[in-house]
Amino acid sequence: MKPAGKHNSLIKFADDCNLLVPADTDVSAEDELSNIFAWSDVNKLALNLLKTKEIVFHRPHPSKYCLPPPLLGIGRVSSVKLLGVHLTESLSMVNMCVKLFSFVIND
Repeated sequence: MKPAGKHNSLIKFADDCNLLVPADTDVSAEDELSNIFAWSDVNKLALNLLKTKEIVFHRPHPSKYCLPPPLLGIGRVSSVKLLGVHLTESLSMVNMCVKLFSFVIND
């Protein structure tokens, strides 16, 4: 499985898949997602839509960004944990630091 767009990235790890689609791209997130669904159907694999989430990374200041419409049937979140790293939509490290400090304090 490969991304359809030349500027898009598909990162696979074990049974997880992360799709990165920049704002200025030749293939939209919707089309990339359709590509993933088609690939999974051909390969007789099921996608768990309850675990499928969308996050839109943007500048911290709200007046400097315009969010795209959400993907149909996919929940949008403001933070995610990818390979043990906590990321927020504004790429703030606050959540990661809080998790690390609480881990250190509890040990």
